[in-house]
Amino acid sequence: MGDGAYDGEPVAQAVLDRQPDAKVVVPPHKTAVVSAAGDTQRDGHIQTIANLGRMAWQKITGYHLRNYVELAVQRYKGTVIDGRPRFAKPSINAGKQVEIAAIDPDCDRGRSLCP
Repeated sequence: MGDGAYDGEPVAQAVLDRQPDAKVVVPPHKTAVVSAAGDTQRDGHIQTIANLGRMAWQKITGYHLRNYVELAVQRYKGTVIDGRPRFAKPSINAGKQVEIAAIDPDCDRGRSLCP
């Protein structure tokens, strides 16, 4: 499964050369035309889109599920990098320091004598 940038016979043929039984699902460009032979998977996608529409084609091929995978990867990358949390949780102590600074800006935040 790929996006429209991979539309074309060379990409589909490269995939099928490595895995002959693979199902190549790449949305064809809206101006795509059926090849002269008319027997490739891409030609079938073009004909399905012409007959049923792009949204129906996405449901038939499962292309609409691609968004869920992309979202999951995006969320994972946003929260974890190299197995470590990307953003540390603020400590309780840091919150108290902010409160103290708001109450008495002249107070040294590191001392316990401050209110």
